[in-house]
Amino acid sequence: MTPLSEEEILAFARSRPAIFGLDGSFGGYVAFFMGMESARSPGLVAALEDWLVEHTGRRTNQVWYVRVLEEAGLTDWPTRDWRRLEPEDNARVVAKLFELLEEMVRASGPTDSGGHPQ
Repeated sequence: MTPLSEEEILAFARSRPAIFGLDGSFGGYVAFFMGMESARSPGLVAALEDWLVEHTGRRTNQVWYVRVLEEAGLTDWPTRDWRRLEPEDNARVVAKLFELLEEMVRASGPTDSGGHPQ
């Protein structure tokens, strides 16, 4: 069996999260992508962190998932548990997460199952 490429993982995680044991929550996706990063380091998360600096034009000490929350317009994250968002906020933040990831992957070109350019 051939391992999935990052593009395939993103497509399946977005369209069929249960395949990976996910419930579709932003907190679940954060844990999933952090786990992927541990297995494939450096991988998608490191690339996203670097790409966000280029994309936004600003360097910050915020972790990548906080930057995604802010990109989605959820600026009140410090006052509530971002792992348990209201359904509307969760949908907006998850959509922004995948929008950013897919834009980053498109900009960097196709990768193999190890996250390396093809």
